[in-house]
Amino acid sequence: MSGPMNIVLVNAWHDDNKGDGGIIEATLLLLQPHVPDARFTIVSKFPADHPAFARAHRHLLARHPDVRVLPLVSGLRPPAGRVGRMSEALRWTLLPPRRGEAERAIAGADLVISVGGHYLYNRRADPRDWGRLKRHLHPLRVARAAGVPYVLLAQSLGPFTDATSRRFASPVLRDARAVILREARSDTLAAELGVPDRTRAVLPDVAFALRAEHTPAVEAVVARHGLDRPFWVFTVRGWGTEAESASFLDQMAETVRGVLRQGLAERVALVAHCNGPTPAEDDRVATRQLAERLAGESIAVVDEDLTPGELVSLYGRAVAMVGTRFHSVIFALAGGTPAFAVAYFGPKAQGIMEMLGMSDLCADTKGFRAADVLPRLPRLAEPAYRAEVARKVGALQDELRLGVAERLFGPPAGGVRG
Repeated sequence: MSGPMNIVLVNAWHDDNKGDGGIIEATLLLLQPHVPDARFTIVSKFPADHPAFARAHRHLLARHPDVRVLPLVSGLRPPAGRVGRMSEALRWTLLPPRRGEAERAIAGADLVISVGGHYLYNRRADPRDWGRLKRHLHPLRVARAAGVPYVLLAQSLGPFTDATSRRFASPVLRDARAVILREARSDTLAAELGVPDRTRAVLPDVAFALRAEHTPAVEAVVARHGLDRPFWVFTVRGWGTEAESASFLDQMAETVRGVLRQGLAERVALVAHCNGPTPAEDDRVATRQLAERLAGESIAVVDEDLTPGELVSLYGRAVAMVGTRFHSVIFALAGGTPAFAVAYFGPKAQGIMEMLGMSDLCADTKGFRAADVLPRLPRLAEPAYRAEVARKVGALQDELRLGVAERLFGPPAGGVRG
């Protein structure tokens, strides 16, 4: 290869979802030391005419203005509503995908990376789930057909609940240059799908590579919300049915009260970790509902649009975190703050906390009870435990940097079919 390396990152989501934005930022932080002259292209999951596309990577482009962003591969904006979603799913499942600028960029790349996250799964034997899965596999299938090396970086996999979804996913995963999973549970599933041992690896979530950004915006949040004294951070999201979400928020409110009454914090920051781009990802709703349950308590609602690095800085100033959005937990840990994780879907929370040796600091959203959680929280406020967390996270960050360098820039672990 002559000239700068051409790297295309696919399956990118939106900066409103701070975890997804942080994953892309951290991926660039991990890659750039090895390929400082590389040209990066990001392929969005949004079509060009979607209202979310224009602001999808605003924070990233402010830091990396030379990165090129392309709209959804094969993308036409589907009709709204249930019928539109079904027609879009059937199109992806049954018809050959359209080809456009994004596909040409993928076919001309030196390396394609499917960015970290949990999107390769299906819950039901249903055309809507099959179509969603094929849409996420499509850019990798384009790379595979063109003979371009591709990597799945920091993924959580599954479930794949039927033979059809496994048939879609298995050949794409098998032919990847590397399949890097975030937890052992996903590695087991990848092995069941036929991914060779030589191409599989388990490494920490790439968001552990994020660095704190100590900016005037962070200082303004601290001053505005009275966070210049010992404070804890809580993050919540809507979950399940309306009744299930209400019950969860009731129990989380009791947990906040317990933290304050035990003297573990002088103030609690309720942070809306994500503010979109879809209604299901807008944590401001659940955060305000939690705040309503805590009227009169020493709380602050923080919903400013901070970058991932600024959130690492803010969370790093806290005594501890109780986080439902798992990337809020990772951001806190990356900032040196102990955290308790509340899992809501998939293996990522339990698996990564197990990787850290902190499986006792994780509970499931379903059946969450303050009485069960509160006895486990005082340890988070102990200075010795904070130092222990810093050591564990530091070792995890070293493992991540070395593992990514070896898998992506060392001798190829596998190959693709041309």
